[in-house]
Amino acid sequence: MLTPQSVTKWWVQTALRVTRNDSDNRGTTSNGPRRPIAQRMAIPVAIAVSLFTYVFLQVLHHIVGATGADFRAVLRGAVDLRAGRDIYAPALHFLSAGNLRGILHMYSTPYVYPPPLALVMRPLTALDPQRALMLWDLLNVTLQGVMFVLVVRLSNARTFFQLCLVAAIYGFFPLNMDLGNGQIDLFITVVGLLSFLFYRSGRLRLAGLLVGAAILIKPTIAVLLLFFAVRRAWRLVLWCCGAVGAGVVVSAMAVGLPVLWEYRTVAT
Repeated sequence: MLTPQSVTKWWVQTALRVTRNDSDNRGTTSNGPRRPIAQRMAIPVAIAVSLFTYVFLQVLHHIVGATGADFRAVLRGAVDLRAGRDIYAPALHFLSAGNLRGILHMYSTPYVYPPPLALVMRPLTALDPQRALMLWDLLNVTLQGVMFVLVVRLSNARTFFQLCLVAAIYGFFPLNMDLGNGQIDLFITVVGLLSFLFYRSGRLRLAGLLVGAAILIKPTIAVLLLFFAVRRAWRLVLWCCGAVGAGVVVSAMAVGLPVLWEYRTVAT
């Protein structure tokens, strides 16, 4: 059964397994000296900050009602999809009104992502919106911790000062704004980083599938294919295109071609 604890455990294990082959930290072996303090403290710091951030987010949601607006938009799309409604009707209505700056003051913004995200989020519609947001926050802060551990491992940070430099990502305002609004960007960032690590380790199929999944959620991520195409990682590109093609077919079956075509207008 999928639980928040199992999701957290899977992401941390993935981060450790991937970075074990990619890290250049040769100073730590079973018979060698003790691991550098930055490497030892990476996971404890990630857990501590993630727990604090999660509690802070719950308080923030009660104080500032506008927080979590992006997540509520995604959940709204999933609810409309389950009910058989046009998931882009609210966005098209909003665009026709012309006052685009009004989105800054909306409690729940229109759904503007491709259909696959609404499909993936459908299980959360079984929960009330508040509990669904709590679960989404848990996933986001877990991803934030995983990203921190990945960067510490990949940068081969050793000293406490270097650990603090990497920890500065926790104070990065756009990242914190994403957390507060419940955006999908943290997931895309971690998926992009993992796809690069899988590419480096020669697992091109898995890397391509991850990039394809990110593109199905946010098509602008397709710019990453230029990086892999320049390096002639054609197998990765083909798997990515296959994943995107399969996602488009599933989307068309789920929402219908007319609704799928409406996304072009929303995205533009």
